[in-house]
Amino acid sequence: MNVSLLVPWLRSWSNVRPGCIVAPWTGDNPASVAGIATTGDAILSLGTSTTFLLSIPPADTPPKRLTTSHLLTHPTQTNPPAHIAMLCYKNGALAREEVRDKYASKSWDEFNKQIESTPAGNDGYVAFYFPLLEIIPPNIQGNFFFKDTKPVDSMPVSHHARAILESQFLSIKRRIKVIMPSNAPPLKRLIITGGTSANKVIRQFAADVFGMDVYTAETKESAGVGGALLAQFAWWRVNKNPEGTFEELKEQEGEKLVLVAKPREEVNAVYERLVDGYGVCEDWVVENYKKAE
Repeated sequence: MNVSLLVPWLRSWSNVRPGCIVAPWTGDNPASVAGIATTGDAILSLGTSTTFLLSIPPADTPPKRLTTSHLLTHPTQTNPPAHIAMLCYKNGALAREEVRDKYASKSWDEFNKQIESTPAGNDGYVAFYFPLLEIIPPNIQGNFFFKDTKPVDSMPVSHHARAILESQFLSIKRRIKVIMPSNAPPLKRLIITGGTSANKVIRQFAADVFGMDVYTAETKESAGVGGALLAQFAWWRVNKNPEGTFEELKEQEGEKLVLVAKPREEVNAVYERLVDGYGVCEDWVVENYKKAE
């Protein structure tokens, strides 16, 4: 849609109805960021798909653009302009549940026990689980196993639960490092949503991998909350505080977050070192899957 074609219509419509405030709209994902996150926060949605939304802090240089990510303009006014990076994975809960059913007796309790009984780094085992054709990396399907970055045919049953989470989260972590501007401030908080976010072990796992405090939001409708706040912001700027910022409004009206996990420095240090090794394994899968087609 050519938005510029709507401008004359919007102006005439607002003139016909004096006092009507015309404000820009946004989509559901940017609205979710507006609803529960502030600049420097990230949202990790652990639903059927796994979606990561990063509210990139303003910086002198723009964030990097990847073929497997989306870069959006932040829906609120900032100077310099802020951006949102979005990563979306098709095999989210589907892959986690498949691993749980096949290797953890169809039990989340057993799945959690296996995670807690294996060390960060999984004794050198890395695995990829793509029941459906994946988006990141694109058009890959199947399961792939590695030991110390070398392909293997299988791995111990007890290591699959940790492997699925490490592969999903390290894929995100690898791409954050590329996207973030070099001079951007460090990220502040990770807000997790979706069905899997109720799992306390996975909350701690996310905190350790990303090195961020993990929060949950009270609302289950973050996009709706964000859309309502953006509408309220437009009214507030016109009628109450013409120079006010969206962050100031959110301090008064925004969603309340609950701290549920804090990163353990020694565990996070392990994952900082593992990103490159994970990348070697992922690159092997992409290259050799193409050869097999």
